[in-house]
Amino acid sequence: MDDLYVIDWSSLSNDLIKKIKTGEVIIRNGVARDVLDNYKIVKHIPFQKISVGNGQDLISIAKQIQGGQALIAGSIGLSSVAIIGAVVISTMYICKKLDKIQKSINNLQKVVKQEFLSQNLVYYLEKTTAYFGAVESTRELIAMRYHSNNDVDNNDILIIKLSSLSDLRNQYLFFLDNIIHISDNFSPEHKEIVIDYINVTLNLVPKAFFIESQGYYQLEKIEFGDFIKKESQKKYEMIINKYKEWANREYRAIIAGEHNENSIVLQKKMPEIKSIVNSEENRIMLEYSI
Repeated sequence: MDDLYVIDWSSLSNDLIKKIKTGEVIIRNGVARDVLDNYKIVKHIPFQKISVGNGQDLISIAKQIQGGQALIAGSIGLSSVAIIGAVVISTMYICKKLDKIQKSINNLQKVVKQEFLSQNLVYYLEKTTAYFGAVESTRELIAMRYHSNNDVDNNDILIIKLSSLSDLRNQYLFFLDNIIHISDNFSPEHKEIVIDYINVTLNLVPKAFFIESQGYYQLEKIEFGDFIKKESQKKYEMIINKYKEWANREYRAIIAGEHNENSIVLQKKMPEIKSIVNSEENRIMLEYSI
């Protein structure tokens, strides 16, 4: 069982809830802030600890804890959103995925070498491991505020983590953009490994962006955190669109009767690709903050 911390909506006034719904007030770093008054603090948001079992994804976890608080939040259309944000910060969600990511990276490293690709790509692939490891350690730092009875001042460490996280994020996105197109020349076996890598890592990226922006909110750098969130969202949407265009182009060739071994691989992976591209969970993480 995991301990999760969700907003105690019952303690908020109807007027505050209304302003949150209209966007006049936003929640950053556990604090309601007035958007129209230079992010002035309106109220420190109380959180409530609950326990749930492990879910397959964030949406399923949110559904597990639908209850009184969720019903209150649901009345303003924030039920799943409010729950999901706390889940990402409070659980081992990223950490539990790291082994799967590492396995995918190891497989792709072999492919890159076997396909005699540029050593530059090997370098950037190794950065993927560093990126998601840095995301998890950043998540741990942010989560301390929920799990500690005392205020933990770890901002000096957090600043160092966030500075490296920005570079690693851009290196990962650069590599991902390249590997999508290079994979067209791979053998079917290797192409499947590339698609697995893209799907596994791309599905975690919105959670990683969420955590990075939350780190800046904890440092009270609200506008900078918002900037990181918006820029990351643009880059993610760009990658998703390229991935979608690539998959659709390949799929149209199949429909046109241009069947080959690569077509079989794409047909096998298409449901998983669609799930990533159309993920409600990822859309929420790109837009939401706590």
